[in-house]
Amino acid sequence: MKIIHKGFTFRLEPDKKTENLFRQYAGCCRLIWNLALEMEKTALEKGTKFLGYHALCDQLMVWKGRKEPKESKEEAKVFPFLADVHSQILQQRMKELDQAVKRFRESEAVGFPKFKRRGRDDSFRYPQGFKLDEGNSCIYLPKIGWVRYKKSREIEGTPKNVTVSLEADHWYVSICAEIELPDPVHPSQEAVGLDAGVVRLLTLSDGSFIVPIDALRKYEEKIASLQQELSRKKKGSSNYKKVQARIAKIYNKVANTRKDYLHKVTTEISRKFGIVVIENLLVRNMTRSAKGTVEEPGHNVKAKSGLNKAILDQGWYE
Repeated sequence: MKIIHKGFTFRLEPDKKTENLFRQYAGCCRLIWNLALEMEKTALEKGTKFLGYHALCDQLMVWKGRKEPKESKEEAKVFPFLADVHSQILQQRMKELDQAVKRFRESEAVGFPKFKRRGRDDSFRYPQGFKLDEGNSCIYLPKIGWVRYKKSREIEGTPKNVTVSLEADHWYVSICAEIELPDPVHPSQEAVGLDAGVVRLLTLSDGSFIVPIDALRKYEEKIASLQQELSRKKKGSSNYKKVQARIAKIYNKVANTRKDYLHKVTTEISRKFGIVVIENLLVRNMTRSAKGTVEEPGHNVKAKSGLNKAILDQGWYE
């Protein structure tokens, strides 16, 4: 037997008051991430020791105004509204930052964590304390209350933590469950090699191939039109935000279409073949801009830009 962790994602149906709480919680998590990251970045630049999880949690108490700073050279920043948010959510965000910094220290391929912006990666996580009522399609979130969700399937195993996140104009809950499964035995011992491409999404070593879905291509004109409309709006205005939301909704639809197609393709391959071999492509390096610098301008920039867009539209990394 082996233990796996599996995510079950459902769309939430919050009322206006609950949605405002979601935004408040996500905003507080973003705030402390950026404050703590600034401290870790300073430590990196000075070449001193990183703070780590426990020191960051102590600093969290300072920001709440419940503890005096150890070094009071200047007045400490205090944000009393952090006390309105469930403490474990904030501690979990400190733990996530600590893990991100550790990955940076352990591998040269992993970059230093980045600051978070409003509207991107708005989320918060409960490591415990939540409750599930699958019969009524409801989930209890501490300090928020019961929230309905659109139940599309049964949750297997034991729920371990839940993450609430914003995608385009909808909130979702992802429930991470621990499932005990027997060791898998594949009925086929047949092997296959895969070669990723742009004209053909995948070419298999048995001679067959899979066509790409090109999820972005059919929305390119619509996105370009909306972006042109956005450029005419006053930045930060209500109309600006409305057009931004329409663009985000289209991109979310493109991402979901691509994800759905890739899941179906990979499921079909994994059921048919017992061994699958595919090259570990460095997609980030392959899709770098060819623009170059003022001193050394790039060549065939437009063609390379088109190739980069086509590669990213296939979802090779995923």
